Amino acid sequence: MESKDIKALVDSAIKDLSYIKQEKQAEIIQNLRTMMAEGQVAIEVVNRFEKTLERNGSCLPDDIVEQREEARQFSKELSKKLSQRLRLDELLLEHQKASSHRIYTHKVTKLSQIISKAEEWVEEAKGTVD
Repeated sequence: MESKDIKALVDSAIKDLSYIKQEKQAEIIQNLRTMMAEGQVAIEVVNRFEKTLERNGSCLPDDIVEQREEARQFSKELSKKLSQRLRLDELLLEHQKASSHRIYTHKVTKLSQIISKAEEWVEEAKGTVD
């Protein structure tokens, strides 16, 4: 085989590998988008997808990065609110706001736990009154 034939073969292989890499990146992004379309996704999962994409020489799409940042900002605001005494209806309102985000943080999980406990207490209180 002549050197120009080898060079053409190598160039072709590089193009093929590049195409496969792009396909893999698109597949990773589509898997994340599918998960987000089906329900909320933990921020840790989004971060793992980001690391995988970075290893493949790519990054998260801007819209997902923006959604993650919105979730982080909501989490900060939620943290401040949870440091105060909130009524059950206020907790439920915050939970409703949280459910509008496709990405959630551990603070949103904590909010769900607090609501669950509050609802249990309300039921127990109703039982003692009846």
